[in-house]
Amino acid sequence: MKLSQTIETEYASVNPKTQKEILYNNKNVENLLDVLQNWLEKSVSAMAIQLIEFMNKKEKAYVKENVRKIPFTQEDISGLCIEMQKIAQKKIPSINLDRITNAGFFLTELIHIHYQKTKTKSPYILLLEDLPKLDHVGTYLQNAHINIFGSTGDYTGYGMISGSLTIFGNTRSDTGSSMENGLIHVKGNTLDFCGANMHDGIILIDRDAGCNSGQGMQNGYLKIDGNAENNLGYESSGGIIVVNGNCTNEAGYLKNGGTLVVKGNAGITLGREMRKGTIIVEGNTDECAGDFALGGTIIVDGKIKSISSTCRSITNKLKIYEAGKEIR
Repeated sequence: MKLSQTIETEYASVNPKTQKEILYNNKNVENLLDVLQNWLEKSVSAMAIQLIEFMNKKEKAYVKENVRKIPFTQEDISGLCIEMQKIAQKKIPSINLDRITNAGFFLTELIHIHYQKTKTKSPYILLLEDLPKLDHVGTYLQNAHINIFGSTGDYTGYGMISGSLTIFGNTRSDTGSSMENGLIHVKGNTLDFCGANMHDGIILIDRDAGCNSGQGMQNGYLKIDGNAENNLGYESSGGIIVVNGNCTNEAGYLKNGGTLVVKGNAGITLGREMRKGTIIVEGNTDECAGDFALGGTIIVDGKIKSISSTCRSITNKLKIYEAGKEIR
């Protein structure tokens, strides 16, 4: 089944409403659009260099101050997405399409404001299928639950504190990077640095992940149901990473703690320069396993093409097991 078909099936099971069935207040949405346009024009150009500038107190205060008199509802936030799609499709110049990818922060801030007032347990619905991939959706998300239909850009769930994000589509780089806690579930693929510098929480990827997934991970749980590319778990010091498919080269590079499990096969230099932690590969691994590693444990249930000569030092505390037997 194609990804688009899968998304449509799960969309129907989670959110039976169509765009026509979402009842939103046109005046409220029109006012929200005006605030968004002004925010994009006045703020984004000065903040595009670094992500952290998106979340400074001045900009959060700007959004809060300018929407406080708009009695918007949960449905109006969904309606804002629908109107943004119409503008994007028709290329209406009433909103800056060159900067619209930064609107993910604005939507997230609207959700924070609404949630603080209502404490609703029902998920917020963001309809993003026909929009350019929005960055910063769910950045510093706290308490609220969001279902996203369509794909998102970079920094989805960046610095997330609590709550949940479910994305019925794909995400780009840095999904869940620096997250503190909560749940992120991507129903499609993600790109590089998924879960990078993750402090805690759960990230579930239903398809494939790019390079450096779990880089610098300190705690938490990252599961990739497909394959993962180079440098999986690079410099990670804690947590659990599970890949149900294969991973390419240098998984566990500079690993300093935690557990990495690969259900399929792994590429060359598995566990390169690792110090602590455990790597388990249920399939086979390519040559130079344990290259320059000083400690930790590598367990390969299948065959190891070769272990690196650099890890044969007497002072080396690395342990390597192949098919149940200790070979180092």
